[in-house]
Amino acid sequence: MKRYIAVLAILIVFCVCFCSCAKSEIVGKWAQSSDGLGTTLQFNEDGTGSLIEDGKTTYNCTYSIKGKIITIITTIDNREVENKYSFKFVRNELVLTRENNDRIVLMKQENKEK
Repeated sequence: MKRYIAVLAILIVFCVCFCSCAKSEIVGKWAQSSDGLGTTLQFNEDGTGSLIEDGKTTYNCTYSIKGKIITIITTIDNREVENKYSFKFVRNELVLTRENNDRIVLMKQENKEK
C-alpha cells in the first residue's frame, strides 16, 4: 500500500511539472506569418490571451492546458467559442491539431520590447 501511494505521489508531481512546463513554453506571441497576415495568438502567463486575425481584428481569449491538449476559449460578439487542439513544439513552431486533423502551424515571434 505504501508503495502504491509513493508511485501515485510521483505521478502527480510529474504531471504537475509537465503541465506547468508546457504552459511556460507556450507563453508569448505566435503567428502564422511574419507579415502580420493570418492568425496571431498571444498567450499570457495568467491563462489569458488574444487572437488577432489578419493584423486587424482582435478577440480576447483564455486558455488551459491538460496534458497535450490546449483549450482556447475566444470571445466573439459576446459569445464564447471553445476550440480544443492537441499541440506540440517543433523547433520554434507550435503545431495545433484539431480532432479532424486540420493543422495550424504558428512560429514563435521575438519579443521586440526592450
